[in-house]
Amino acid sequence: MERLTGEDTNDASKDFVDQPNPTPGGLLFGPDALVDKIPKSDLKDNVLIVKEPETGVVSPVTVIGCYQSGDVSALASSGVSSVFLIVGKNIDGQLIVSAGDRPLLADALDQLANKAIPILSIESKELVPAVDQLLTERSLTDVHIVSSNPEIVRAMREKNDEYRGAILDGVDELDLAKQKQLVKTVRASKSNVLILPYDRVNAEVARYFRLRGITVWAIEKAGTVQHHDLVSMGVRGIISAQPETVLSALAAYPTETLTQPPIVYAHRGIPSKKPENTMYSFQEAIDLGADIVETDIHKTKDGKLVLIHDFDLERTTNGTGKVKDYTLAELRALVANKQDPENPDWYQPEITDARIPTLDELLEAAKGKAVLDLEAKSIGYEREIIEAIEAHDMVEDVILCSFSSEVLNRFAALNPEVGLGYVLSGSKPETKKDQYAEKLVTDAIQLNAQYFLDQAILTPELARYAKHRGLPLGVYTVNENAQIEEALRTGVSGVVTDYAQRLLTAPIRVDAPQSSLELTAGEVKPLEAIIDYRVAEDQLAPARIRLIDNHDAAVEVAADGKSLIAKKAGTAKVQLSVEVPSGGKTWKMVTTVIEVKVN
Repeated sequence: MERLTGEDTNDASKDFVDQPNPTPGGLLFGPDALVDKIPKSDLKDNVLIVKEPETGVVSPVTVIGCYQSGDVSALASSGVSSVFLIVGKNIDGQLIVSAGDRPLLADALDQLANKAIPILSIESKELVPAVDQLLTERSLTDVHIVSSNPEIVRAMREKNDEYRGAILDGVDELDLAKQKQLVKTVRASKSNVLILPYDRVNAEVARYFRLRGITVWAIEKAGTVQHHDLVSMGVRGIISAQPETVLSALAAYPTETLTQPPIVYAHRGIPSKKPENTMYSFQEAIDLGADIVETDIHKTKDGKLVLIHDFDLERTTNGTGKVKDYTLAELRALVANKQDPENPDWYQPEITDARIPTLDELLEAAKGKAVLDLEAKSIGYEREIIEAIEAHDMVEDVILCSFSSEVLNRFAALNPEVGLGYVLSGSKPETKKDQYAEKLVTDAIQLNAQYFLDQAILTPELARYAKHRGLPLGVYTVNENAQIEEALRTGVSGVVTDYAQRLLTAPIRVDAPQSSLELTAGEVKPLEAIIDYRVAEDQLAPARIRLIDNHDAAVEVAADGKSLIAKKAGTAKVQLSVEVPSGGKTWKMVTTVIEVKVN
């Protein structure tokens, strides 16, 4: 291979060419190396590393301060990761922050520099050129652009594709139809974050968008304290006019508190139980409640889309040669259940009729039951994939993946409402880990894609940097409990695994059995939480009680930590926690807050 130019496009097909007789130095090695063809590093020197909340919560929420009044710099230095600024114009035509003392936006950005990420809320299209110019003058791209108007976000993203987008939606009703539409709206606007008011968020809503590659931030209502509920629901960011109360609340959580169990990607179905990339394997994953089913798409000689990982047939079937050289009928005549030398214990000899499935078969089986992660193994058949997904009305339930940025760009051009996943392999950087984290996150943001990373690439620096920018990270292929624990602690969104069955029996959340409780003075009440599973029936379990607010001294927690003692008339707030297994380890999961009244 010989490098073509000194520009690094991150696309090997453009950067290199097959060259049996390379020119001297063309490989960039040796005394005759052509140094002008060595790409210049695009690592940025100045990378903002924001503060993490001090808490026992694993990968805690991003705390975003909403500017109301006073000194922007003081808010930026209060421990928040980001600052939410509403952008407007004064009578002189200058950009301002439309709150408090209405400071100039330029001054506010200067006060945020090297302290917190600016989140700019823009509701007027006429502000787009001026905001972009101001950001360009400051070489500022580490910024979120927020609007309830998707066209504004898209316009800013088209001005500079390093800006990140977020859609603000003050919905009155968030039914399933509205959720589906919001998925498409967020993606089409080139955003990665959806911001919702507190009273429109619950654990199911946050999970619905999370499975589809969209990060949910929630806005607390002014004058109320809702952060404990939001933490338990698994939102990834809390926008608050009182961020100090959010930070204080987070500090009280015990260690090993898990608010976001990992998304489980069933890698090629469940190959450890059924033949990989067959309907047996996919159906097993769906039946066990897999969050997302992952597979690989090839195109046959006669233009049909089939699901198989390798370009060759030998490893998984009784055929030989390339997939692309066979018609669908010829491929369907093969048996897709061959013992894998690397995993001989996976072999299921009793399955004699496993076949290479079509994309249509999987789309039909998964509709309404699982999200699909579909990797295009080659370039050139993007339109056929999009048309199949559209024909099954599953645009919102599909994430299209590739190692190639060109393939992802083609998908986006054909239908900007599809989800995109950028697959990356490699190894961890030894130095400049924050700079590499910025580069990787920016690469994905430019593609409007989430990441699927080889676990060898993942670093705590990358996970933290991505989290505060609203970018989901999935890692592959995670098969050992130690790897799962490391991924959870690092803060990834999901794990791609050959052993999905090991994670699918773990709870997805715990719920309070009621939002309020009335007791009589002297009463002792054991409290239980509801453990929610993907497929298995929900269970009631004894829960430990944590006092959130007891200013009336109305209650006490019994010595066993699992019963509430009503002492005198008044009110209190409590939160329940349950220890649950996931990935071979025990974690604490918490409920929303219960309001207690003692008569």
